[in-house]
Amino acid sequence: MDVPLERWRQQRRTVQQTLQQALTGSLCGLRRSELSAQLESLCLQLIDYVSIGHLAIYSPMPRARQASLLERQLQRLQEQIGRITDRVLSFNRRYEAGSLCASSSKLHEELLRLYRCMSMRFALEEQWVELRLMQLEGSCVPVHSAGGRCAGDAGNVQGRLQPPAMARPPPAL
Repeated sequence: MDVPLERWRQQRRTVQQTLQQALTGSLCGLRRSELSAQLESLCLQLIDYVSIGHLAIYSPMPRARQASLLERQLQRLQEQIGRITDRVLSFNRRYEAGSLCASSSKLHEELLRLYRCMSMRFALEEQWVELRLMQLEGSCVPVHSAGGRCAGDAGNVQGRLQPPAMARPPPAL
């Protein structure tokens, strides 16, 4: 999982940068052609990012009759990530060709919503990865359930994988 995970995280950094540039461009009044090119690039990057996550990172969860707490947490996170994926794909359908049919204020609002969705997704994904690694190692209990700790580890596993910090979106005018 290390190589796909690193590729996925690199793609996430690229999405973050492009999304922040598009947000800034929508506020600063970039020419429509420049903003259109940024949107087209962002949409391509979003599809790559979502695809890598769903095809290379998330594996199908076993459907046991008595799913463990860890498996239920993983499933719940995947469902939340899936709902955000639907929103990302909806944004992508509207702007994939760099189409700027929306007014600049509507576009800025949609970019802010996408920014919030992606920030939430990044945090949920890091939680998923942490729990999945614990499941694969077989030696950890999630910290969220009764203060669990890794076997042989004096500290808790919280913080082993930190979600990347995204800069705050520019203030709305």
